[in-house]
Amino acid sequence: MKRSLILILAATAITWMAGAGTAAADGTMLARAPYVIHEHQQHAYLDWDEDAGFEQLTIRPGFRGDARDFVWLVPVPSEPGVDVADAAFFGSLRAATEPIWRDRDEGWSCDRNTSIMSPDEGMSVDLISSQVIDVYEVLVVWAEDADALADSLLQWGHLHDGNVEEVTPILEDYVAEGWSFVAARIDSAAFVAAYPHAAEGYWYTGALRPLVFGFETDQPVYPMRLSRVSADRKTWIELYVEADHRYEHPRLDAVYANRFSEGELDALRRQSPLVADRLEAGRLLTRLQGVISPAHMTEDFFVQRARDDREFRPIHYSGWPVTGLLFGGAGMAWVLRRWRRKRRK
Repeated sequence: MKRSLILILAATAITWMAGAGTAAADGTMLARAPYVIHEHQQHAYLDWDEDAGFEQLTIRPGFRGDARDFVWLVPVPSEPGVDVADAAFFGSLRAATEPIWRDRDEGWSCDRNTSIMSPDEGMSVDLISSQVIDVYEVLVVWAEDADALADSLLQWGHLHDGNVEEVTPILEDYVAEGWSFVAARIDSAAFVAAYPHAAEGYWYTGALRPLVFGFETDQPVYPMRLSRVSADRKTWIELYVEADHRYEHPRLDAVYANRFSEGELDALRRQSPLVADRLEAGRLLTRLQGVISPAHMTEDFFVQRARDDREFRPIHYSGWPVTGLLFGGAGMAWVLRRWRRKRRK
């Protein structure tokens, strides 16, 4: 069914995550002129099944700006399935992979225990699916003509003179590579209901409930090319990769890697069931993070298998090593006493 597209998501799931940063992820957010929307942080969870050639990517998008409504457009390498995740998932995931903090005196470093509009006929965009998931309405589309895709965004107002020249070439690249698109519109009425101060024209910071995209791919990918359109000058990226091996990316620092045993999962299940239920015993979870500028978002992030599966978790020490000072001080006192006795003799 060849159709043109009006990209919309008619309900919003704008929520706050206490204690955790907001997350924007791959794709881009497009607002009507003259309003502004920026993605300033990106959190994502990439579950890679190498044998099946299948990736499950969980994204929690965050933003700041003054737009009353906007479209979140996410490209994926093949036709995806889409679901929703718990809003607290990334907060639990971050807590489970944080560095271990210890006092320097801690036992000499020993451990202490609106509606979707129907597209018109005769154009070059296929509407693959239209569904309601939780509070989301989601459109999945595939286009053989990037101009038709851009025309639909222009009709809705999210592409305009201020961004059309930057967005259209990126759409053309994805269309030429045969990628699909997931489109989500944030409805203005629901948006203002969640953020009453947005109606007064103030700038705000918010986050949406995570969406889960499942799709076939030859290699694990974190789509980034479209992100530069709405990214801040410096964007914080936190990417978790679960796979049979450790993965890395040259622009991100690896700060955590652990292959979970059954016992570790049982312990984690008591503290963070949201995380434990997503993990599989015997697989390795890696946490990658870093600050990326739009200039480095010219290519999608294809994470690569690391040279080894070394596991690590940083330990940060704070305070003074009181125990060490006591033992060291006693030793120095004994040496000083011996030296004074020799001088007297």
